[in-house]
Amino acid sequence: MDVTNTLMLASYCGLFIFLCTTFGAAFVFFLFNNKGKIYTQLSLGFSAGIMLAASVFSLLIPAIDLSTYEGTLKIYPVIGGFILGILFLILIDFSFANVFG
Repeated sequence: MDVTNTLMLASYCGLFIFLCTTFGAAFVFFLFNNKGKIYTQLSLGFSAGIMLAASVFSLLIPAIDLSTYEGTLKIYPVIGGFILGILFLILIDFSFANVFG
């Protein structure tokens, strides 16, 4: 495949993803004017569930499969990294809450 064709294919795919994301965000902002507490809780719960599933099925399971350790030791570096990531996000949230809140 030619480099120009590959670049055009990547550009079209990136544009498609950008338009789908933009349409999804516009759909939420223009059609759901209800800003009630239950709507916020449902939205946050749904997005948290999707992100948790994405992290488990797309990140954690492949990381465990690709680990160079044997037996039950395969899971320890992955779980350690996951916990460090959680702590890092909590630290960022705490820092921004103190600076901007």
